[in-house]
Amino acid sequence: MFPESGGQPCDQGEAEMHHGKLLHGIAYGTSGDATVFMSAGAIHRERINQSHACTTWFPQRQYHMASIAFKMQQRGCTGQLLVIPADGQPAGSTAAVVNVLAVMWKEGALCHVTDGPLEPGTTVEVRVDWQRRYDHMQQHTGQHVFSAVADLLLGADTASWELHPLDPEMHRSGDYGCVAVDLTVPQISAEQLLELEARANAELRALRSVTPLVLDPRVAADVERMESLRADPVFRGQLPPPEKIKGGKLRLINVERLDINACGGTHVRSTGEVQLLKVVGAERTRGHTRVRVMCGGRALMALGGCLTREAALTAKLTCPPVRHEEMVDLLLRASGARGTRTGARA
Repeated sequence: MFPESGGQPCDQGEAEMHHGKLLHGIAYGTSGDATVFMSAGAIHRERINQSHACTTWFPQRQYHMASIAFKMQQRGCTGQLLVIPADGQPAGSTAAVVNVLAVMWKEGALCHVTDGPLEPGTTVEVRVDWQRRYDHMQQHTGQHVFSAVADLLLGADTASWELHPLDPEMHRSGDYGCVAVDLTVPQISAEQLLELEARANAELRALRSVTPLVLDPRVAADVERMESLRADPVFRGQLPPPEKIKGGKLRLINVERLDINACGGTHVRSTGEVQLLKVVGAERTRGHTRVRVMCGGRALMALGGCLTREAALTAKLTCPPVRHEEMVDLLLRASGARGTRTGARA
């Protein structure tokens, strides 16, 4: 999230200030059946009445990103655009509402894909889906902490990571909407996974501050700071040379005494806001190990579902949870035996 001044991407403190604030933009045109809303220095300026260096949905604008394998697109209903009346009055309850389905780069410009048409020149008010935004902030900050811990304990770099969508339908198939982190080690034992999880949660409980750091290579003091960061033991990744920094500034995230990394995403203000981190699985992939984790509200929701199902199974199997697996095995063997006897009689 960007402040209207075009300042650094917002983390939670700034997001709370700007949540619900009027952020205006101008409709550009359509693409197929969906409207494309363009802002933040869009191309084809001769067709735009005004443009802004901000968007509440795409915080990476204007800063060089050194994150690895970052998905330059966000999908799902990210929020709404409310059409502002032509007379300039604030949008009321009768204002037309257009849902934003995706935010992406398109031909070098920032696009908002919506589920309804917008006439070119329409002024809109942006409303962020705050529940979805905060969920992403929790998961992403948790990924920073987990990647740092993996480096500390295993010497494993994070080759890439991906935030899976929080979709109840996917939960039924066993995908809990995890954060998938690809670590540069061929395998990780069950004991190591438990150690990673325990250390990550200890770092969350340490209530480490999470703050953005924006450096300008055109400023001598910032260049000196960049050089000192390269020698900092908690710095990870690589800083590009000044001439390669897009937009003129480099944004990093500093997790107090744990991790400094180039990143343009949104984060909570303290590791304590992540609440908890749970490792839910690991698998080998292309010589690396993909670890799936869940944080905060997602982990609590998954735990709630597990406890509800456990209670239902306890009632149906008439045994305590510690004997569920044993009882299911007995029932499967009994079912198999009955099937064998029936086949023999036939």
